[in-house]
Amino acid sequence: MTTSRQTHRVEVLVAGQAINATAIRHEPQGFQSQLVAARTKYGSALCCCSTPPLQLVIRERSEKLFLAAWPEQAAKHALDCPFYSDHTAGPSGSAIEREGDVNRIALHHPLLQDNPALQKDKATAPGMRVAREAGARASKLHLWGLLHFLWEEGGLNRWYPGWHRDWGFVRHALRRAAQTTVVDGEALIQHLYVPPVWNQKKRNEILAHWAQFAAPMYENHRRTMTVQSGIVIGAVRVLEPSEFGHSIRLHHHAERFYMDQRVAQGLSQYSRRGWSALKHLDPKVDGDERAYVVAALRVQASQNRRMTIVEAVLMRVTPRFIPVNSSYEDKLARALVDQDRSFVRPLHYDNHSLNMPDFVLKDVASKVDGETSRQSVALFVYGAAIDPNNRAVREAADRKLAQQAGIGYWQWDAGTHAQPPPLPPPLAIPERARSMTASPPTPKSSKESP
Repeated sequence: MTTSRQTHRVEVLVAGQAINATAIRHEPQGFQSQLVAARTKYGSALCCCSTPPLQLVIRERSEKLFLAAWPEQAAKHALDCPFYSDHTAGPSGSAIEREGDVNRIALHHPLLQDNPALQKDKATAPGMRVAREAGARASKLHLWGLLHFLWEEGGLNRWYPGWHRDWGFVRHALRRAAQTTVVDGEALIQHLYVPPVWNQKKRNEILAHWAQFAAPMYENHRRTMTVQSGIVIGAVRVLEPSEFGHSIRLHHHAERFYMDQRVAQGLSQYSRRGWSALKHLDPKVDGDERAYVVAALRVQASQNRRMTIVEAVLMRVTPRFIPVNSSYEDKLARALVDQDRSFVRPLHYDNHSLNMPDFVLKDVASKVDGETSRQSVALFVYGAAIDPNNRAVREAADRKLAQQAGIGYWQWDAGTHAQPPPLPPPLAIPERARSMTASPPTPKSSKESP
């Protein structure tokens, strides 16, 4: 995979001082004096991601000041801005509670549980089937919901002109989101492992980091009264048969993760697109583009220290880690990146029955009363598998969805046209005013420490 980096060029004005937006958004403790001055003199700060600048509210939590998007304005920020967010597709219940710069998540399966095999009068949870219960979906997240939350919180479901993205940056973004996410009363980062880009010179450091993550699971393994789980997220290298059913190996990580036939059957049903894509992980063959798959695994340790998968989801992604559901969407997403377009991939969380656009272009040029402005356009891809009898009904519903959202509509009938039609032309990106500060630092990438 490439060693390029995604960079943020956005700055904010805090009491007249230009500051790297990414730094102050995620590490506000380093800018307390500036935030105190801004709150005292101006009452707010300004984000320079767009013209004119957008106001940022200065809030306080646990005697610490931090910046947040102005109420109802988070979706108005530029896609490369760390203050951009659009949570309209997320859970509507209490699964996620946003408290200032901290997110509290309720998971359906606690990471530390009583062992049902050793606890009397306690039935075993039905596993993946529970994700289909409407009430549970609203109040607690399953693994799909957690993966989509981290992907969206890390900004990995969107793209902006000039960006580049490799596994090093994906890891950085996921871990950064996990640091401000609380699960079962603890920071998720304590129970999340995302393999760092392998570096032989850092072998001992990387192995020590894995040992630290695995230690609580070795101590509270599947034969103890309480069982500790951990979350592993990585790019799948290979799916292989094993004596226990199957095993998954991830890029940049030597450990095998084992799953039995029950878990494998669940993957083939509830992650069928990712499961199917695993057959195309090899390089391009006969014109079929290579597929990429990210796995989110809830793992536990066996008594002999073997890592066992107890819950898993597989998410097909593009080479730049944009989530997709099919080879058609993959082709369109790659074209959008190649053309340097600004777009968002809406995420379903646990509710895959939601009717949503496949992508939303955010940079389309539109003329109203002679004035050129920026418009969003919903992109829909209709594959060959769609029942012709339902096609007209589905298309009408999608057009209505775009109309209700006040955005444009575009479609690609991939079942009859091998290539997508031309995309609506983009509006030129306005130059942002240069501040007197030096260029902001870029996030760590492939050379990042574990």
